[in-house]
Amino acid sequence: MPEPRLSDGLVERVLARLGLATPRADSEDLGALYLAWSRAVPWDNVQKRISVAERHRILAGAEPEEFFENWLRHGTGGTCWPSSGAWHALLVALGFDARRVIGTMHPDRVPAGTANHASEIVRSDGEDWLVDSSMLNERPLPLHRGEPTRIDDPLHAIRAEPRPDALWHILWSSYVRPEMIPCLLFAEDVAHDAYLERYELSRVRGFSYGLTFRRNTAAGVLSVQRSTRTFKDRGGAIAQEEVRDRAGVLVDEGGLSPEIVRRLPEDEPEPPR
Repeated sequence: MPEPRLSDGLVERVLARLGLATPRADSEDLGALYLAWSRAVPWDNVQKRISVAERHRILAGAEPEEFFENWLRHGTGGTCWPSSGAWHALLVALGFDARRVIGTMHPDRVPAGTANHASEIVRSDGEDWLVDSSMLNERPLPLHRGEPTRIDDPLHAIRAEPRPDALWHILWSSYVRPEMIPCLLFAEDVAHDAYLERYELSRVRGFSYGLTFRRNTAAGVLSVQRSTRTFKDRGGAIAQEEVRDRAGVLVDEGGLSPEIVRRLPEDEPEPPR
């Protein structure tokens, strides 16, 4: 399958929405781009929930161009497969040496080798940098094969340790609990069609039944899971509440369009595994 290519016009519109000029393909501008992405593109399953409920043949946002058109129109992002695919396409369009990565989120809970997470590594200024579109930790994390690396931050702490049996073991800060989430990255230079296949396989088992929404802000991280609103501030303090007007939170705080929120189906029970 040919690699997706974003049109120059679409790239210009995306950069304008991010508030950036065309970046240089160096680590400094990678940092500015990743910060802008982390605060502007949410991690959510809004489009996916609609696709599943309306029984679309292809899940929304599978192709990067559609992902960005949805974001520009409605403010939606995606789960790891479509968001990482779109992020990769943007990085490549801007001249970065980027490669797709596959891994296992929560390897302690699933069989070894489970491919349930998509990520991104960029080679810039002689170093590898983790810029994950789901973790959204705002700062690229350097990856060194010979030693662990880390960013200590009350809100967006993240660590990487090289693994002889894989690529990297990542720990990153949960946005709803005071803990670190493990992720094992084990394959890189992954093709676009592998992301498409994994996204489709997630139709019936990955973030398909109840709303999950997360967006970084200058003050912290807002998340809405089903009817629970959580906010984690820059100091790491977490506050949770049940909300009655979920649509209002998604529009007023999450930046989603009223049109797309009206199409969001009611939550369903998670089926037994």
